[in-house]
Amino acid sequence: MAAETLTQIGWPGGALQVTPFAEAFADGTPLRFQANSVQRAVVEAAASARLIIVEAPMGCGKTEAALYAAQQVIARGQQQGLYFALPTQVTSNRIHQRVARFLKNTLAGTAKLRLAHANSWLEDDFDLRLQPAYSGSQPEGGDRASETTREARSWFASAKHALLAPYGVGTIDQALQGVVAVKHFFVRRFALAGKVVILDEIHSYDVYTGTLVTALIRELVNLQCSVIVLSATLTAAWRKELLKAANASEDGATVQSEQYPLVTAANPGSVAVSVAPEWTQHKRLALRAECISEEETIEALISRAETGQHVLWVRNTVVEAQQSFRALLGQLRKGDLKLGLLHSRFPFQRRTELEQYWLERLGRCRPGDGPGSIIIATQVVEQSVDIDLDFIVSDLAPTDMLLQRMGRLWRHERPTRAATQPDFWIRLPELDPAGDARALKKALGRSAWVYAPYVLLRSAAVFADKTSLTLQTTFGPCWR
Repeated sequence: MAAETLTQIGWPGGALQVTPFAEAFADGTPLRFQANSVQRAVVEAAASARLIIVEAPMGCGKTEAALYAAQQVIARGQQQGLYFALPTQVTSNRIHQRVARFLKNTLAGTAKLRLAHANSWLEDDFDLRLQPAYSGSQPEGGDRASETTREARSWFASAKHALLAPYGVGTIDQALQGVVAVKHFFVRRFALAGKVVILDEIHSYDVYTGTLVTALIRELVNLQCSVIVLSATLTAAWRKELLKAANASEDGATVQSEQYPLVTAANPGSVAVSVAPEWTQHKRLALRAECISEEETIEALISRAETGQHVLWVRNTVVEAQQSFRALLGQLRKGDLKLGLLHSRFPFQRRTELEQYWLERLGRCRPGDGPGSIIIATQVVEQSVDIDLDFIVSDLAPTDMLLQRMGRLWRHERPTRAATQPDFWIRLPELDPAGDARALKKALGRSAWVYAPYVLLRSAAVFADKTSLTLQTTFGPCWR
C-alpha cells in the first residue's frame, strides 16, 4: 500500500540521463553552448567531492555549471533529486524556468518540479509535472511528452510537502528551516537528504543568515548531500568557514586561494583541493564615482536612451526608486522610449508581469535596434538576473554589491551597440570629513537604513576618484 501510494505521487522518481552539455541547455535557439573551463572544473570536482565552492565572475555560467554537475551526480545514482536555493523570490522564479527547461532536456522519465517560497502558490507553474522532451511515448490523456503539464492539485502543492518533491527551486529560507527550531523542521531536513543542494549568491546574506547557512551546510554534508556553493564575490574568510563546516582542512586550498576564478572541492576529514581554471576574458568599465546630482543623472539617462541605449538606475530603497521614476516620467522628450519601474512592493501579479517584460526585453536575446529604454529598479535586478545594459547608474552600496551590479553591464557580446563603451556611475553622497557619526549617517540618507554606514563609507573611499575598472577574471578586479 505504501509503495503504491509513493508511486502514485511520483516520489522519489526523477532519474536523469547523461547528455552532452549543449543538449542539456538547449533552449530552441540556434545557439549551441559548450562547457567552458569553469564548468568543466565544477563537473570534475562533483565526481568525488561533497562540498564544492565555485568563485567565478558574473555571467560565466555558474548556474549551468552547477546544474550540469548535478546531472552527472544524479545520473550516476550518487544522489536523488535537486534543490536550488536563492536569496529572493524574483531570482527563484527565473531560475525555476531555467531548471524546468534543463530537466525536460535531461529527464529519463517523469518528475515533479516545485517552486518553493512564500508566494509560490500565486505562480501558475509553481508545481510542475515534467516529461522528458526527447521521449516519443505518449502519457496518459494523449498529451505530447514534450509538453509541461500542471496538475490541478498535486500532493507536492502543499507548502509542508514542497521540499519533498524530487526537484525544487526556491528561496534559501525554505532550506534554513531545516536547521532552526520551527515546526516540522525534521521534515525539511529529511526532504533535503540525498539531494544535490545548490546555494547561489551566497555572498549576499547578512551575518545572521550567513551563520545559518554555515549550519545548513554542516547538516547537509552530514546527511550525505552534495552541496554546490556559487558566488562571484566570496571572501576568503567565508570560504574558510564553509570548509570548516564541512570538517575539511584548508591547508591544501591555500596554495591557490588568491586565484580567480577558483573551484574548491572538499570532503569531511580531508584536505580541500582548489583548482584555478584558466580564464582570459576580461571587461574594462569606464567608472565615475563622485557626487552626481539627480538632475545630471536624469539627463544622462534620457539622452543615452534617446540614442537607443538600454540604461538602468539602481536605487537602494523602494521610496527612492518611486521618486526617481516620477521625476523621469515628467521629463521624457520622446514618446517611443520605454520607461519601467521594478521593486518588491508591487502586487504579486503586476510584479510578475513587469519582471517578465523587462527581463525579456533586456535579456540575452534583446533586440539589437529600436527605441532605447530606461529602467529604475531596486536590488531585485542585482543578482542571478540575466539582463544586459549599456549604461548603469548606481546608488552607493557595499563593494560586493556594486560588483554584482556591474555584472549587468555589457553582459553579452553583441555585433552592434548604441554605446561606445560600458559606463558605470556611482552616486556618492556629499560627506564632511569633519562631521560626527550622526552627520555622516545623515549624509548617507536612506541607504544607511539598508546597509551598515561603516561599510558604505569604506566602499566610498575605495571607489572615489577611480576612472576605470577592469574585471580581469584571472586575478580578480584590477584597478586602473
